[in-house]
Amino acid sequence: MAVRNPFSMTAMALVLCLGSAAPAFAELCPERRQQSHTKDIGTCTLCKSMTSSGQFQLCKACSERLRECEQCRKHLPSTGSVMVKVKVMTPDGGSAPEEEWIRQAMKAMQIPQGVGTPSSQWITLGREPLTIHDSRHFGKLCLAVRDPGGESPLRVEITGTQAATVEIPRTPGSHRIVQHTISSSVASRDYYFALSVERGMAKE
Repeated sequence: MAVRNPFSMTAMALVLCLGSAAPAFAELCPERRQQSHTKDIGTCTLCKSMTSSGQFQLCKACSERLRECEQCRKHLPSTGSVMVKVKVMTPDGGSAPEEEWIRQAMKAMQIPQGVGTPSSQWITLGREPLTIHDSRHFGKLCLAVRDPGGESPLRVEITGTQAATVEIPRTPGSHRIVQHTISSSVASRDYYFALSVERGMAKE
C-alpha cells in the first residue's frame, strides 16, 4: 500500500496558496497589483482589523482612508480629481433625457422609444453602494464606483441578483450608457444607466 508523504501535501498546499491572485478590489499600487498574494488573513498594523491577505499591512478601510497600498503602504493616486455621475432611466421613467449625447447613444443602441427618467438630476457615485431598486420581487440593485488608480479606467460595480462590472475612461467628459436587466422567475425589468465622468471631488 502506498504511503502518502505529508511534506509533499503541505508543499502542494503552500504552492496553491502562494499562487492565488490578489483579492478582488484590493487597494494596491500598480506594482503590487501585478503580483500574487496568499489568501490567508492577516492583521492591520494600524487598527488590528483583518486584512485580505497575510502579506498585507493594512486593512481595506485604513488603506482607503490613507490612500496607501494595502501591502507596501505606497501612496495611491487620489480619487478626488474625477467623479462618476449617473442618470437612471427606465421604460416607464417619464421624461426623455435632455442631453443630446444620451439621445444619440440611445438611438445608436436601438433603445426603445419611451425610455426616460423621472428626474433630470445626476447622482454622484461613490464607494458606498447607491440603491437603485429594492423589492421583494426583484431583489436589490446597487451601483458603486471603484478607482484602481494610475491611468486605469474607473470601474462601476452593479451589485445585486445580477452582478456586473463596467469600465469607463477616467478622462473628464467620458460618457457611456449601460443597459442592465434585473429578473425574477416570472418577470424582468430593464434599467439604462447614463454614466458621465467629470472633474470634482469623488464621493466617499
